[in-house]
Amino acid sequence: MFVNLRNSFLFFCIMILFSFSLSLDGSDSQKSSVIAKVLTGRDIMKGVYDHAKFHKTQKSEIMMVIQDKKGKKRNRHFVLRKKHKLEETRTLIKFFKPANIKGTSLLTQSDEETDEKQQWIYFPSFKSVKKLSSKQKHDSFMGSDFTYSDIGGRQLDQDEHVLVKQDNEYFYLKSTPKDEEDHYLYMIMVVSKKEQVARKIVFYNREKEKLKTLYNKTIKNIKGGYLVFYSKMVNHLSESETHLNVKKLEVGIKLDDAYLGMQGLQD
Repeated sequence: MFVNLRNSFLFFCIMILFSFSLSLDGSDSQKSSVIAKVLTGRDIMKGVYDHAKFHKTQKSEIMMVIQDKKGKKRNRHFVLRKKHKLEETRTLIKFFKPANIKGTSLLTQSDEETDEKQQWIYFPSFKSVKKLSSKQKHDSFMGSDFTYSDIGGRQLDQDEHVLVKQDNEYFYLKSTPKDEEDHYLYMIMVVSKKEQVARKIVFYNREKEKLKTLYNKTIKNIKGGYLVFYSKMVNHLSESETHLNVKKLEVGIKLDDAYLGMQGLQD
């Protein structure tokens, strides 16, 4: 009987260990499934948008070089101020060179909850503020290859994001505007996994033509957040291109809401 009891106890112990082993294996399996869970296109783009807000405020001095297909260049200089808040993002661009456009300003206000974006432009020569219509947002920004909408930035849920493929360094996505009247038919993006920044964006128009390509060439880690310091937009139809060079940058600075509004727009 002692032998039977000992065998029974041994069997009980083995079963407990076996059950514990299964529990661990199951836990590891669940962890692996979470880790191995395939990210959706929206998941990836949310990471990009969230990382763009890493620095709650920033001020940068930017030189914009517009080059036509013959190689003729025009230089424009502006200061960009941006502030991210929980409910909205505000961006104010104010040109200071050349003299004929000095004081021209663009204010963009993006609502984080509704994904709505409003833009106003101020022309000092007329001392007037004009609110851009949905159609006007797709016009050229100060003669460049960027539109006003490009400069203002797209909202996360303005597009449907689909992950096409990935490799060790990049995600490749197709983003299609939900609005059928949008200027773009779709965009192909190459997103850096390390930086959580789009390294390349190809824009296609409603005629299914490759309209233009944005290259974010120089990206730097500034106090833990990656920011673009040099980008180039190439227009494949007009054969023109626009370069944006960040000359100076400050992050984490104080920016008053009043200045990032009508007051600052006309100041």
